[in-house]
Parts: sequence; C-alpha cells; structure tokens
Amino acid sequence: MTPREIIAAAVRDGVAVALTPTGSIKLKGNPEAAAKWMPAIKRNKAWIVCELAIESACFDGVDAELRELIEAAARYWAYDGDDLRFVCDLARRDPIGLRLALLSDPLRPFYGNPNPFIHPQDRKENHDHV
Repeated sequence: MTPREIIAAAVRDGVAVALTPTGSIKLKGNPEAAAKWMPAIKRNKAWIVCELAIESACFDGVDAELRELIEAAARYWAYDGDDLRFVCDLARRDPIGLRLALLSDPLRPFYGNPNPFIHPQDRKENHDHV
C-alpha cells in the first residue's frame, strides 16, 4: 500500500489521520481501527508525514506544473511540513529558479523508484507489506 492508500483505508475504517503542528501523526476516532492501522502508520511514518504535509501545504500562487514537480520531489525525498513550507515559499518568490533546479535534478528520472539514500525499511516498496 502507498502512504495515500494507508491514510484512505484508515479513514474508511473511521480513523482521522492528521499532522500535528510539531510534525507528528495524530489518530482520532474508532480505537479498534486506530490500533489496527497504528503498526502500518508507524512503519511508514516518514512517508505518511510527507503525504499529510503535501495535503496541507499552501500551494497558493504556485502553478500546476511547478506543484507537480514539487510533489514528485517531496515524495522522493520524503519532505516534511517544514521542507514543503520552505519550498512553497521559494516557489512563490522564484518560480523560474525553482523549476529549473527541480528539472535539472540528476535523480529526477528515478523519482518513481525508491530513493537509495533512504533506509531500506523506510523505502516506498515496503508499503506493499502492510
């Protein structure tokens, strides 16, 4: 399962998955369902935090193409809320410079694959084992 699928499945089971201001994950709702989803959420915490940060990021004033580039980089590098706030602010101040930087990232062709610099237990392919 992808982080987005884990969040959606937990919500379907009556569990609200939210990002706290301190960057941790908070579960509210059905206690049995929360207990069921807690192990999967803990195993995939960095990626769940990234997805929640993307959902709550302020992309006001950022064009759709640049937003796609930012989201792809965020998912590959597991940006947290602070990272996304910084990048979104940069996107509003210097959209051309950020677009050029993201497009010229030599690892960009690999964004659909696991990041080799992230610990194997935290890689996206482990989401299939939930």
